[in-house]
Amino acid sequence: MQSFTESIVCLLQRGENLVMATIINSRGSTPRGTGTQMIIRQDGSIVGSIGGGLLEADVHQKGLDLFKTRGVIIQNFNLKHDDLTVGTMICGGTVEVMLEHLAPDQETLEIFLEIKKQLEERKRCSLLTQISRDSAGNKTMTKWLMVDGRIVGGNSPLPDISNKSLKESMINSRYPALTHASESKYFIQPISVPIRLFVFGAGHISKQIAGLATKVGFQTAVIDDRKDFLTPERFPNPTETRFISNFADCLSHLNIGKDDYLVIVTRGHLHDKIVLEQCLRTEAVFIGMIGSRRKRDKIYGLLKEEGLSENDLAKIHCPIGLPIGADTPEEIAISILAELIKTRSTSGAL
Repeated sequence: MQSFTESIVCLLQRGENLVMATIINSRGSTPRGTGTQMIIRQDGSIVGSIGGGLLEADVHQKGLDLFKTRGVIIQNFNLKHDDLTVGTMICGGTVEVMLEHLAPDQETLEIFLEIKKQLEERKRCSLLTQISRDSAGNKTMTKWLMVDGRIVGGNSPLPDISNKSLKESMINSRYPALTHASESKYFIQPISVPIRLFVFGAGHISKQIAGLATKVGFQTAVIDDRKDFLTPERFPNPTETRFISNFADCLSHLNIGKDDYLVIVTRGHLHDKIVLEQCLRTEAVFIGMIGSRRKRDKIYGLLKEEGLSENDLAKIHCPIGLPIGADTPEEIAISILAELIKTRSTSGAL
């Protein structure tokens, strides 16, 4: 979401008119889910994707048409009868797509600048779009942005008829949702902060973890005290690498928050224990350490002697990874990512 928003801001600042396509409702089997977005530029190029195939082609054409008429349209697309001869699979569902013209005016730019700011500050926010009709029957839209229960963007007050319920929905919604109130539709879109994964240790398992993590949406950083292990060949972009002189103070500059994931895969028990002690002083949503149960019990015993409680130790996922019989570094990395994804899907972190 962050790079997508940055692209919108950049294009608006250049003075470009844009059309944004958003899946506001999906039913059945569809290539992409509710909340997926794509930007269509006047030159026909796109930013993002809503699933490819005939769906995206149809949306693309309607988006180009909207540059002439402006405003907003909502279109239903039935995916049950896609033509296999043009390379599009039959998904069997339906999607409702909102296409809206974004003019490079101050009001539009301010909304997306505010979203960009909140993402940079790692604050959760929600974007609310009201879709209604003017006196001539044309669809119109108004947008608001909410952060920490407060409206911080948008030039109009929320309509009184649904103010309370809409605010509650914007605060509590984990997933995009389309609701109705009075004569209007409201699309509530939680804005995701980048979910960060910090991997301590740059060995062969870490290399596999980082490669997989970036592919499934984690903003990944690998931390080690061996500079020759932190090379672009081992950890290509977008994985970040951080060299430290030792593990004794490896979290001091990371500003770990409650949405962050910490995975400990260093080269030895002593390093693991040193890192784990620091991790337990954070609010990280996930703290995982690789190792056997024997290793775990030994480290836990030392930590208890130093005053840590059973409640403290209960925060740790160890041995890390879902029990899938993993053996190779690649398989172990898959088991670890499976546990991270499972936690992400149930933790409420966005």
